Amino acid sequence: MVSMKKVNNLKHGYTNQTTKIGKAAEKTYNGPGSANRWATEVALLTYLNGKLPVPNLINANIHGGIQTAWINGHHAQDLLQSDQGEVVMAILGDLLRQLQQISTEELVGKIPGNGNCLVHGDFGPQNLILFQKSFQPAALLDWEWAHLGSPVEDLAWVEWIMRMHHQNQLKYITVFFDHYGDLPAWSLRQEAMILQCKRHLEFAHLEGRRKNIQIWQNRMVMTRRFKRL
Repeated sequence: MVSMKKVNNLKHGYTNQTTKIGKAAEKTYNGPGSANRWATEVALLTYLNGKLPVPNLINANIHGGIQTAWINGHHAQDLLQSDQGEVVMAILGDLLRQLQQISTEELVGKIPGNGNCLVHGDFGPQNLILFQKSFQPAALLDWEWAHLGSPVEDLAWVEWIMRMHHQNQLKYITVFFDHYGDLPAWSLRQEAMILQCKRHLEFAHLEGRRKNIQIWQNRMVMTRRFKRL
C-alpha cells in the first residue's frame, strides 16, 4: 500500500505534482487539458523507450496520472547553477540533435501538431536528469507538451530559458549551439520564443490565474526586446 512507503513531493515541478513513492515517481496532471497532456506523455514514453533516454513507464493510468521508474541522478538545472554549465549545455545540444532525428511517422494522429519534427515542448535543463557518475543523460522528462512542429522550437526555448533564468551561465549558450549543429537565424529563434510565450499566456488565461497572466505578459514584452547574442 502507498501508505507504507516513503512519499516525497519533488521540486522542479511547476504545473503538475510529482511524488516519489518507493522506487517510483507518480505524476498527477493539473490544469486545463490535463487529459490530453496525459495522453500525449503516455504516447511518447511508450514510443521513445529504447530510442531516447526517457523514464520507464510502469503504470499509464494511476490516480489520473502516470507512474514511472525512479531515476537516481543529478538534475541538470542544479548542475547548471553550480560549476557544470559547460557540461550541461553540451549534453543538451547533443540530445536535442538526437531527438530531432527521431522518425515521426508513427506519431501522426497520436500527438498534436502537423509539423515534420518531434518537439518536446519544454526542452531544457529543467527537464533533464543526468547519471550521477558519468553525467550522461539518464532521462528527459515531462513530455506532456510534445507535438509535431518545427526544429527551431526546442532550440529557441533553450536559449530563452538561459536568457530568462540562467543569465550567469548564458556564456555557455554557444556550447549548446556548437553541439547542436546548424543554427537557425535569430529572427526565427526569437519568433519561436514569442510563440511559446503566447502558449504559456493562453494557458494562464485558461487557468484564470491573474498572477501567471501578468508574469507571461511581462515575459512576452521582455522576449520581444531580446537582441541577438
